[in-house]
Amino acid sequence: MDRISQKKLILVIEDEPQMRIGICRTLELAGYEVIATDNGLTGVEFASLEHPDMIICDVMMPKMDGFEVLKLLRQDQELFDVPVIMLTAKSDRLDQRQGMEMGADDYITKPFKTEELLVSISTRLTRQEQFAQKLATTQARAECQIATLQLVLKEVQDQLQNAETTALINQETAEVRSQLLKNFCTQLSNPLSNINLSAKLLSEAKTEQDRERYLQVLRSEYEKGLTVLNEIGALEQVLSPANLRILKRFS
Repeated sequence: MDRISQKKLILVIEDEPQMRIGICRTLELAGYEVIATDNGLTGVEFASLEHPDMIICDVMMPKMDGFEVLKLLRQDQELFDVPVIMLTAKSDRLDQRQGMEMGADDYITKPFKTEELLVSISTRLTRQEQFAQKLATTQARAECQIATLQLVLKEVQDQLQNAETTALINQETAEVRSQLLKNFCTQLSNPLSNINLSAKLLSEAKTEQDRERYLQVLRSEYEKGLTVLNEIGALEQVLSPANLRILKRFS
């Protein structure tokens, strides 16, 4: 479906005709684009074809219930992060807990007020947009940090190669300088590798808890990289032939 108007597309999966029609009219009046179906099986097919911005799904339905729909959505790499609001006539807290544990974003018990549904939709869509922006910014920063560390690592490696082949210092001082630069290369390689891995895991994370954990790792490893860069800057003031003999005793 070509959403030229840029309206948010909401998929409604509800087997009760009056309820389904009422929800669709409410959403359309609120400015949303809506598609609907009366069973979970078709709902999953619609979701795969249309990639909606949000899904409102009843729990008790023929052919496939809401829990099975939610399970399939969360297993789909292209749909796992689509917000899902579950609707049910039950008020059993165990049912609500099951839905939340399976990845539902909200759980509304029938009958409900129109305002309750619209507020829930607006809140989840806003949160989704904010997280998407945060994730894009974080990934861009991570890519920039990786590129910066790669350039620095290349410079250090070049310095290492020059230090090992230079004829300006004797063999003894060359060995000390080589060892020091090797140590810094190792220290830079570790956070760079961790940043690369965390960036990949972040893009594949399925829960907000996992995403936050990988964001924390990215921040931590970037700080380690900055620390190494500062140490390299300080090292330039120390790597003189006069000082290398003293440094060798402590390397």
